[in-house]
Amino acid sequence: IPDATSNTRAVNFCNLMYVLGGNFNAPENEVDIYDPVSNTWSIGTPFAIAGRNFAADTDGTNNIWKAGGYDSGQAIIASMEIFNCPVSPCAGPTPTPTPTPGTPTPTPTVTVTPTPTPRATPTPRPRPTPHPRPTPP
Repeated sequence: IPDATSNTRAVNFCNLMYVLGGNFNAPENEVDIYDPVSNTWSIGTPFAIAGRNFAADTDGTNNIWKAGGYDSGQAIIASMEIFNCPVSPCAGPTPTPTPTPGTPTPTPTVTVTPTPTPRATPTPRPRPTPHPRPTPP
């Protein structure tokens, strides 16, 4: 990475590694891009909101999602940004960040129902066949 950083996230996007934001005391919106074929770094389009410790994911070819995280005042960022590259596999225009509304939308929460741990069925011990008892006359 060209500059030392921390609290970043990285995603594989179109066979390039995108290192997003980061830095604890002064969060950044910088996007560093590593090309493993040429072993070079370049600077990508910055995010709209600087942040650190956010969630990031990609579909690998068209979109990068950046959600939540913390801003420079240690406040939670309650928004999501989407980088979109309309031509797959990213051979077209430069991805453009699009911020989403700052009001989070509640979504249903999955509730895990505990199930008992299956136990092995014990194998019966072999027992000798008892001898027949004599019948009384």
